[in-house]
Amino acid sequence: MKIKLFTLLLMTLSFGLHAQYDEWGNGKVYLKDGTVLEGLVRFYYVQNNNNEKMRFKTERNKPSKKITAKNVDSIRFDFVSTKKVGGKRINNQRSALFITIAKNKKKTKFGYAKLAIDGKLKLLKRSLSNINHPRMVAIIETLFLKEGGLAVPFSQIELKSFKKRIKGYFNDCSGLVTKINNKQFGRKDLVEIAEYYNANCGE
Repeated sequence: MKIKLFTLLLMTLSFGLHAQYDEWGNGKVYLKDGTVLEGLVRFYYVQNNNNEKMRFKTERNKPSKKITAKNVDSIRFDFVSTKKVGGKRINNQRSALFITIAKNKKKTKFGYAKLAIDGKLKLLKRSLSNINHPRMVAIIETLFLKEGGLAVPFSQIELKSFKKRIKGYFNDCSGLVTKINNKQFGRKDLVEIAEYYNANCGE
């Protein structure tokens, strides 16, 4: 029963971030060589540990080209999400900033993540998909990123010891560790944890 509920939760979470990857949207692509590309952007789903890609084209009727994440610094992406309200479809225009993150310690593979909170500690969101079922099985992953380090995933539904991992990651902030020990911050408080660290910890 627990396994079924866990699987259902994963699939429920999957639909929140997918719209950011499915449709073409207006965007600016900032490449690592300083070039800025402005036009239409579409993201690929995450594909295991490979370098992630995106597609870019200058106009809707023009051919697109692939750009790998290792060549991208960030992307400002505007997209339209649709939801039903009172039986009518409502279009909602949204904007998001995606940055590239290293996916391995050697920093040879890169992917995209949405920047949710900026600062000394960044809070990131990304959609992970099963390559064999890109539209059926996915989860939304939350990551912390310290300057100069690797993005480390923390999830509200992870099976490993959340408390042990997060105390180890924030061992440079005694005040935050104390709040975790006192159960003032838990696995549902990732945004509050990031905000507290940026306001009170680090240099």
